[in-house]
Amino acid sequence: CGMNRNEKPYLFLDLGTNAEMAVGNRERMLVSSAAAGPAFEGGQLSCGTGSIPGAVRDVRIQYGLVRYETIGRKSPVGICGSGLVSAISEMRKSRMMDNTGRLSPRYASGGLEIIPGKIVITQADIREYQKARAAIRAGLEILVENAGYRMEEIGQALLQAPQAVHFSSSTSGRPV
Repeated sequence: CGMNRNEKPYLFLDLGTNAEMAVGNRERMLVSSAAAGPAFEGGQLSCGTGSIPGAVRDVRIQYGLVRYETIGRKSPVGICGSGLVSAISEMRKSRMMDNTGRLSPRYASGGLEIIPGKIVITQADIREYQKARAAIRAGLEILVENAGYRMEEIGQALLQAPQAVHFSSSTSGRPV
């Protein structure tokens, strides 16, 4: 990624089973990792799956409808990390949860059904995401601090995520 040629500090983050991270420049580099897989690889999700054909990779909530896209235009088999991230973002924007991640009373007991009876986002799924996100954030902050930088000094950041975002997809919608 060229961070070894930069004068300014550069941040690299690879999200997958683990979140590998590096910060540095041409003078020196520090690396670390944090556990992310349980949420971002679908391992601890109620309807989770890896980034395989049929995984729900994107969720949108528009005009009271849940729309989803799957990897490879295949029938839905579960939800992968990118699908979880987009679902949580949409649930927050649609006020289905508060700013702490707590689901609103309407969704608290059963979660948000992406596909009725098959794929649902539960309160426990949201907590798994929050734990992974917190581990990554803590890892980044500690790494940057140990490298002798402040976050504001980072000149550039590169994020590498699973390949799921590059697949073609199918779309479906249903009311919420």
